[in-house]
Amino acid sequence: RLLLLSSCPYEGESQGAAALRLLQVLSFSIHPATVAQWDKELPALVDQLLVNTMQTLPLQEWEEKLLLFLSKTLDGIGDEKWAGQLSEVMCEQMETVCHPPQKGFLYKALGIALSQVRNVNIQGELQQMLLTVQHSEAVEREGMSFAFGFASMTHYEDV
Repeated sequence: RLLLLSSCPYEGESQGAAALRLLQVLSFSIHPATVAQWDKELPALVDQLLVNTMQTLPLQEWEEKLLLFLSKTLDGIGDEKWAGQLSEVMCEQMETVCHPPQKGFLYKALGIALSQVRNVNIQGELQQMLLTVQHSEAVEREGMSFAFGFASMTHYEDV
């Protein structure tokens, strides 16, 4: 949820920097394998938010950095069971996230998580995504197609 909040960093009185700082504080509780990577990468992400504004931060580039951060985190943890639990939590959030840019980011993040998990009900999770996406919102459609693309990297036959 904290990474999701940071995807729209200047909403809610600049919630992005605060969310990333909290993520760093909670790193050991989230997973001990995240501490070293997050201590290195999160301060740089926070700094990028602090030196920019809503008008000067390239949001697509920012989103790509967050998704790369997530991917590197999952690679660093290397725990398929944990990644599967993360994807389940992300699926639960699909129905509660209402802001289209955040929902589009959530779909992309879910696709990355699903690409890390071999033993998952991929069809069920992708079907849930299809049922919750607002097809009239371009950012949600884009996020969903991104998720399908990433999930198909390891679940080609099922997707």
